[in-house]
Amino acid sequence: MKKAILLILLYLAMQILGSLIALPLILAYSYFSSGEVNLEAIQAQAVVPALLLGIAYMTIFLYRKGYLKPEGRRYALGSLRTMAGVLLSGASGIFLLDWFMGYLDFLPNWLESSFSTMSTSWLGIISLAVIGPILEEFLFRGAVTTELLNRYKPSVAIGLSALLFGLFHLNPVQIVGAGIIGVLLAWVYYRTGSLVPGIVLHIMNNSASLFFSDLESFAQLLPSGIYYPCLVVAALLLLLGIRLIKTSTMPCGCSAS
Repeated sequence: MKKAILLILLYLAMQILGSLIALPLILAYSYFSSGEVNLEAIQAQAVVPALLLGIAYMTIFLYRKGYLKPEGRRYALGSLRTMAGVLLSGASGIFLLDWFMGYLDFLPNWLESSFSTMSTSWLGIISLAVIGPILEEFLFRGAVTTELLNRYKPSVAIGLSALLFGLFHLNPVQIVGAGIIGVLLAWVYYRTGSLVPGIVLHIMNNSASLFFSDLESFAQLLPSGIYYPCLVVAALLLLLGIRLIKTSTMPCGCSAS
């Protein structure tokens, strides 16, 4: 548990380091290109570079420590049955999570302005929808969940991994949502031993959150009267997806390098 928490704290430190490097560079560029310094604009412009620098530093660290080296099933795509289960459980789980989070709309979103800033550029969108999810899977499933699975029984390790994943986001509305989706992500990693299914799920989740951010609920996309039947269908598809994954995989024998 201690090592898992230290890995998370190290990532947060890498993000701070990325900010300390990105801010002066953006400040210098702004001054020499325009002759003036707008601190508010510079802070907004530095968000994506700082994130990418932190991701680069942490990825290098995790690789050097052996968490990301291509060993065993770590990057296996999985069978068609497994990936079908991943896609089914991911899509239906996202739909159901959107419904559940509708009852928690009182939770504040402290990072809303940062997300809005990042979503104004293609680099920011790619960072949120693709690069960020890949790094978080490297960190939370490749390293944190691996460490927990080595020390606790699977149910406990998966629960702790999901809890840490939720708390890591430091944003009330995300803590709950990330914690719930974190259960599925950790379980899929435990069953498959591969980072690829979790990366696919994570990209699906973040892309949906990003591209449907203007909607209060997915219910707005559906004709009146069929939303709740769709929830029932989604629940059945989630169970089917989990069943497909469970019957086509064997639990991984995770071990930290």
